[in-house]
Amino acid sequence: MRLLAAVPPPSWEPGARPAEFLGAGPPPVFAGFGSFVAGGPEHPSALLVKAFRTAGGRDP
Repeated sequence: MRLLAAVPPPSWEPGARPAEFLGAGPPPVFAGFGSFVAGGPEHPSALLVKAFRTAGGRDP
């Protein structure tokens, strides 16, 4: 099995805006559906955003 990951070089630092966002609260959460689409192209995203906000996540 082969694992691939996008790992930046050790010297890399994010720009000012991403660094500010990352430093302003808990680590961000990524959730993806891949190519899954059900109930229209916006439905899964709207459901995910609602669940994320209900759980106390922060918006970018």
